[in-house]
Amino acid sequence: MTIKALTETVRTQGSAIKELEKQLSSKVSKNELNASLNIKSNIADVMRSFNELTSNIESKPSLDEIQSYLDEKISKTDIQKYLTNKITKEDVNSIVEFKLNNKFNINEDLDALNNKIEEINKDINKKLTNLATNKEVLGLTKLIGNYF
Repeated sequence: MTIKALTETVRTQGSAIKELEKQLSSKVSKNELNASLNIKSNIADVMRSFNELTSNIESKPSLDEIQSYLDEKISKTDIQKYLTNKITKEDVNSIVEFKLNNKFNINEDLDALNNKIEEINKDINKKLTNLATNKEVLGLTKLIGNYF
């Protein structure tokens, strides 16, 4: 080999070494590689996660079950309709007051009726005391009959 060829070979190899040094700086070290490999999931971890995911998916209700639940639920418009048609607190209060007033009116009417019955009873008793008894009437009839 000639010196010129040897110089060319050294130059080519020098360029190749510089290129390898550039590439080497962007590569990870053996320790960094081992640390990264220790962090990554292994097949068992992936399979466990996959099985958990599968179990969770299977435990979720099906589309038909969800549709059935939705069919059973009351709609928002129905709830709003029922809420607008519900009795208000003021309505309840007025009904209670009306019932209480009527109760007092009924009690007043019953008291007046009882008083009237007592008056009639007293009047009847007064008239009965003024009326002659059957014995007195018989006695008077005999007495009158003796005069005629």
